Amino acid sequence: FNAQAFEKMKNDAIFINIGRGAVVDEEALVFALQNRQIAACGLDVLREEPIDMAHPLLSMDNAVIVPHIGSASVITRNRMIQLCVDNIRLVLNNQRAKTPVTVK
Repeated sequence: FNAQAFEKMKNDAIFINIGRGAVVDEEALVFALQNRQIAACGLDVLREEPIDMAHPLLSMDNAVIVPHIGSASVITRNRMIQLCVDNIRLVLNNQRAKTPVTVK
């Protein structure tokens, strides 16, 4: 989401991101909120985590930020645990993990 995307939204829209923080231009989001191009935002993810305490979103009354808890449902957590178990089994059997981790 960039400045053009926020400009196309209605001024009573509430932008919610529970996906990936990197897909949002946070400077454009701050501008859109400050100038009431959109009404508010709710964010579970951010470009930089943890957020810098001086980040302008933290002082805005129309921004709600939660600590990356979008996956905190019982079903999702159970699926995450099963994926972890599956990966361990694969690796221990000299097979490629379903979700391999690349170290940079």
